[in-house]
Amino acid sequence: MALMITLHHLPQNDPRRPRLLALVRQLAGAFRRYQDARSGLWYQVVNRGDLPQNWLETSASCMYTYFLFTAVERGYIGRSYLPVARKAYRGILARMIPGHGGRIHIPEICVGTDVGNLQFYLHRPRKTDDFHGVGAFLIMNEWLMRHRTLLRH
Repeated sequence: MALMITLHHLPQNDPRRPRLLALVRQLAGAFRRYQDARSGLWYQVVNRGDLPQNWLETSASCMYTYFLFTAVERGYIGRSYLPVARKAYRGILARMIPGHGGRIHIPEICVGTDVGNLQFYLHRPRKTDDFHGVGAFLIMNEWLMRHRTLLRH
Protein backbone atom coordinates (compact mmCIF):
# COMPACT_ATOMS: atom_id res chain seq x y z
CA MET A 1 0.00 0.00 0.00
CA ALA A 2 2.84 2.37 0.87
CA LEU A 3 4.45 1.67 -2.50
CA MET A 4 1.26 2.73 -4.30
CA ILE A 5 1.07 5.93 -2.26
CA THR A 6 4.75 6.70 -2.81
CA LEU A 7 4.52 6.21 -6.58
CA HIS A 8 1.39 8.36 -6.73
CA HIS A 9 3.25 11.30 -5.19
CA LEU A 10 6.69 10.70 -6.73
CA PRO A 11 7.41 12.93 -9.74
CA GLN A 12 7.40 11.10 -13.08
CA ASN A 13 11.01 12.09 -13.72
CA ASP A 14 12.35 10.95 -10.33
CA PRO A 15 15.37 8.67 -10.92
CA ARG A 16 14.09 6.19 -8.28
CA ARG A 17 10.82 5.62 -10.11
CA PRO A 18 12.01 2.79 -12.43
CA ARG A 19 13.31 0.77 -9.46
CA LEU A 20 10.01 1.19 -7.62
CA LEU A 21 8.01 0.17 -10.69
CA ALA A 22 10.21 -2.93 -11.04
CA LEU A 23 9.38 -3.74 -7.42
CA VAL A 24 5.66 -3.35 -8.20
CA ARG A 25 5.95 -5.88 -11.03
CA GLN A 26 7.95 -8.27 -8.84
CA LEU A 27 5.42 -8.09 -6.01
CA ALA A 28 2.46 -8.50 -8.36
CA GLY A 29 4.04 -11.63 -9.83
CA ALA A 30 4.61 -13.07 -6.36
CA PHE A 31 1.06 -12.26 -5.30
CA ARG A 32 -0.26 -14.06 -8.37
CA ARG A 33 2.00 -17.05 -7.79
CA TYR A 34 1.21 -17.49 -4.08
CA GLN A 35 -2.50 -16.68 -4.04
CA ASP A 36 -4.50 -19.53 -2.53
CA ALA A 37 -6.36 -21.08 -5.45
CA ARG A 38 -9.46 -21.96 -3.44
CA SER A 39 -10.06 -18.90 -1.26
CA GLY A 40 -8.27 -16.18 -3.26
CA LEU A 41 -6.47 -15.03 -0.11
CA TRP A 42 -2.84 -15.21 0.99
CA TYR A 43 -1.29 -17.12 3.83
CA GLN A 44 0.30 -15.55 6.90
CA VAL A 45 3.64 -16.84 5.54
CA VAL A 46 2.87 -16.02 1.94
CA ASN A 47 5.12 -18.54 0.19
CA ARG A 48 4.48 -21.44 2.58
CA GLY A 49 0.88 -22.40 1.94
CA ASP A 50 2.05 -26.01 2.12
CA LEU A 51 2.53 -25.89 5.90
CA PRO A 52 -0.43 -27.27 7.89
CA GLN A 53 0.02 -24.69 10.67
CA ASN A 54 -0.04 -21.78 8.21
CA TRP A 55 -3.31 -19.86 7.91
CA LEU A 56 -5.08 -17.48 5.55
CA GLU A 57 -4.60 -13.95 6.91
CA THR A 58 -7.23 -11.33 6.14
CA SER A 59 -5.54 -7.95 6.69
CA ALA A 60 -2.55 -8.63 4.43
CA SER A 61 -4.95 -10.05 1.84
CA CYS A 62 -6.80 -6.70 1.91
CA MET A 63 -3.53 -4.85 1.45
CA TYR A 64 -2.42 -7.06 -1.46
CA THR A 65 -5.83 -6.70 -3.09
CA TYR A 66 -5.66 -2.90 -2.82
CA PHE A 67 -2.14 -3.03 -4.26
CA LEU A 68 -3.17 -5.14 -7.27
CA PHE A 69 -6.26 -3.11 -8.16
CA THR A 70 -4.40 0.19 -7.74
CA ALA A 71 -1.39 -0.97 -9.76
CA VAL A 72 -3.67 -2.06 -12.62
CA GLU A 73 -5.71 1.15 -12.52
CA ARG A 74 -2.55 3.28 -12.69
CA GLY A 75 -1.02 1.20 -15.47
CA TYR A 76 1.91 -0.08 -13.42
CA ILE A 77 0.96 -3.69 -14.25
CA GLY A 78 -1.24 -5.23 -16.92
CA ARG A 79 -4.94 -5.94 -16.78
CA SER A 80 -4.11 -9.65 -16.65
CA TYR A 81 -3.86 -9.13 -12.87
CA LEU A 82 -7.53 -8.16 -12.56
CA PRO A 83 -8.75 -11.77 -12.17
CA VAL A 84 -6.27 -12.24 -9.31
CA ALA A 85 -7.48 -9.07 -7.59
CA ARG A 86 -11.17 -9.86 -8.18
CA LYS A 87 -10.78 -13.38 -6.79
CA ALA A 88 -9.08 -11.93 -3.71
CA TYR A 89 -11.83 -9.37 -3.18
CA ARG A 90 -14.53 -12.05 -3.45
CA GLY A 91 -12.54 -14.22 -1.03
CA ILE A 92 -12.24 -11.42 1.49
CA LEU A 93 -15.97 -10.70 1.34
CA ALA A 94 -16.72 -14.41 1.75
CA ARG A 95 -14.77 -14.45 5.03
CA MET A 96 -16.84 -11.72 6.65
CA ILE A 97 -18.96 -12.89 9.58
CA PRO A 98 -22.47 -11.39 9.79
CA GLY A 99 -23.31 -9.68 13.07
CA HIS A 100 -26.29 -7.92 14.60
CA GLY A 101 -27.90 -4.98 12.82
CA GLY A 102 -26.25 -5.60 9.47
CA ARG A 103 -22.73 -5.27 10.87
CA ILE A 104 -19.93 -7.53 9.81
CA HIS A 105 -16.88 -8.89 11.58
CA ILE A 106 -13.50 -9.43 9.97
CA PRO A 107 -11.79 -12.62 11.19
CA GLU A 108 -8.28 -14.06 11.04
CA ILE A 109 -6.31 -10.84 11.44
CA CYS A 110 -2.73 -11.17 12.67
CA VAL A 111 -2.51 -8.83 15.66
CA GLY A 112 0.83 -7.45 14.53
CA THR A 113 4.11 -8.78 13.37
CA ASP A 114 7.68 -7.99 14.22
CA VAL A 115 10.76 -9.58 12.70
CA GLY A 116 11.06 -13.24 13.57
CA ASN A 117 11.67 -16.73 12.29
CA LEU A 118 9.19 -19.01 10.54
CA GLN A 119 7.71 -20.41 13.76
CA PHE A 120 7.22 -16.90 15.10
CA TYR A 121 5.10 -15.98 12.07
CA LEU A 122 3.13 -19.21 12.05
CA HIS A 123 2.13 -18.80 15.68
CA ARG A 124 1.21 -15.13 15.76
CA PRO A 125 -2.04 -14.46 17.60
CA ARG A 126 -5.14 -13.94 15.47
CA LYS A 127 -8.07 -11.71 16.24
CA THR A 128 -11.43 -10.76 14.82
CA ASP A 129 -11.89 -7.04 14.13
CA ASP A 130 -8.34 -6.01 15.09
CA PHE A 131 -8.11 -2.32 14.19
CA HIS A 132 -5.24 -2.53 11.71
CA GLY A 133 -7.07 -5.29 9.85
CA VAL A 134 -10.30 -3.34 9.85
CA GLY A 135 -8.35 -0.32 8.60
CA ALA A 136 -6.82 -2.32 5.74
CA PHE A 137 -10.28 -3.55 4.77
CA LEU A 138 -11.78 -0.05 4.87
CA ILE A 139 -9.00 1.47 2.76
CA MET A 140 -9.27 -1.34 0.19
CA ASN A 141 -13.05 -1.30 0.06
CA GLU A 142 -13.39 2.49 -0.07
CA TRP A 143 -10.89 2.65 -2.94
CA LEU A 144 -12.79 -0.05 -4.81
CA MET A 145 -16.12 1.73 -4.35
CA ARG A 146 -14.54 4.71 -6.13
CA HIS A 147 -13.24 2.48 -8.93
CA ARG A 148 -16.12 0.03 -9.29
CA THR A 149 -15.51 -0.59 -12.97
CA LEU A 150 -12.48 -2.68 -12.05
CA LEU A 151 -14.77 -5.14 -10.28
CA ARG A 152 -16.71 -5.93 -13.45
CA HIS A 153 -15.66 -8.85 -15.60
